[in-house]
Amino acid sequence: VGQVLKSKKAWLLIISFGAFQFIINACMGSMAVRYISLGVDEATGAPYVWLTALTYLAIGAILGIPMSFIFGVLDDKLGSVWASIILGLCELIPVLALMLQPEGGSVPLMIVWGFGVACMTGGVPTMHPCITAFAYGRREYQSANRIIMAIQLIPSAVAAMMMVTLISMGQATLAYIILIVIIVVGLLAMLPMLKWEDANAAERDYVGKKKA
Repeated sequence: VGQVLKSKKAWLLIISFGAFQFIINACMGSMAVRYISLGVDEATGAPYVWLTALTYLAIGAILGIPMSFIFGVLDDKLGSVWASIILGLCELIPVLALMLQPEGGSVPLMIVWGFGVACMTGGVPTMHPCITAFAYGRREYQSANRIIMAIQLIPSAVAAMMMVTLISMGQATLAYIILIVIIVVGLLAMLPMLKWEDANAAERDYVGKKKA
């Protein structure tokens, strides 16, 4: 544990993907409150905007399956760091779609939101093990990951509560600006990784030579 916590490499992973995971919990844990706040049928009390948004949420959740594959291809073609940077940029999509929703809701923005959900739910679970394995290699992956991931999840535990509180106070824009800042911090933490060597490279070369 001490060896991991003293490593700059570990803390860059904790900050970057801790931020990306925080965004998922923040958006998914507060989306109902956000959409309900945008409009309720005065006659029936039904949250009509939220009910409409559910359709695009479901579509986005389903699209998360092929999106996971797409991020896997990006990882193979561009490398884990660039694929993770693209993921971080994609996380701006659901945040902006929720922040820019007008009173009464906007279907085009709900469609964008659904696409953002696909990027989050498909991209983060795919890229998280990839970037950790890139940093530590397959042999040390789980030894490092069990500590790194545990720390990453601590801020995520309060993400939804923070968002719901701010939205309920009428500070939705501020809440989403905070999320944008968190994404930027996560992206900045990714940049030093561009200079890292792939910890799996030597192992892949060894396997390739054996097959040859």
